[in-house]
Amino acid sequence: MPEFMQKIHKISFIGYGLVGQTLASYLQSKGLEICQIVVRKMPVLPLKNVAFISNIGDLKPVDLVLICVNDDALFKIIEQIPSSQLTAYTSGSIGLKELGNHEKIAVFYPLQSFAHLRREAVPFIPILLEAQSEVVFETLKSFALQYFQDCRAMNSESRAKLHLAAVFANNFTNHIIYLAQKHCEQNNLPFDLLKPLIAETAQKWLHFDACDLQTGPAIRGDEKVIQKHLSQLSDDMQSIYETLTNSIQKNKHSK
Repeated sequence: MPEFMQKIHKISFIGYGLVGQTLASYLQSKGLEICQIVVRKMPVLPLKNVAFISNIGDLKPVDLVLICVNDDALFKIIEQIPSSQLTAYTSGSIGLKELGNHEKIAVFYPLQSFAHLRREAVPFIPILLEAQSEVVFETLKSFALQYFQDCRAMNSESRAKLHLAAVFANNFTNHIIYLAQKHCEQNNLPFDLLKPLIAETAQKWLHFDACDLQTGPAIRGDEKVIQKHLSQLSDDMQSIYETLTNSIQKNKHSK
């Protein structure tokens, strides 16, 4: 264990969106003291026994300040944090070196989508850490492992690439489901009939290579069905259908 590694007993947050709310509520429920949370406006349902403030300059020294804001706001916020304050940010795409050579600034990236996240799923969020010193890294690792099952080191380049993979796996997949729901609504079809298919497919992804699970007219090369599908779609959805069909066919023999 590195010498002078500190223990984290008290933390404060900057930002109280989906990520900040989820982490602050969860950590407080596990007994961690949340001292202050910097917000632009008072939340409708604030955490109990926490001081909500609007000025970063009013932050008191704590063991850790966790910044949970969008990437555009991160740079200006970092400039306002004292260099002596251990600080971590939750961005997946901003490299640590982009924020300068500040030994006490680190990365605490929770790899998860926080919209309607189930409370019981929080302990299983993978936490990816990066720091510019061994002491800071071990401090954050020791802290993270108290509350989360999976904690790993990952450098900025790898983290950014993984973040991009997560966009495909979650954001784009979710949009495709939205388009399926929209198509059902426009054609007076019950979307509920697709839910067992969606749930089963998601379960399969956890246990099999997605390449081995691909089915449908694209992989079969069923051109008549493909053209029939395209004739039923608007221009935007036609473009998406054709792009995905071409990608499936191109990658058919890639494995």
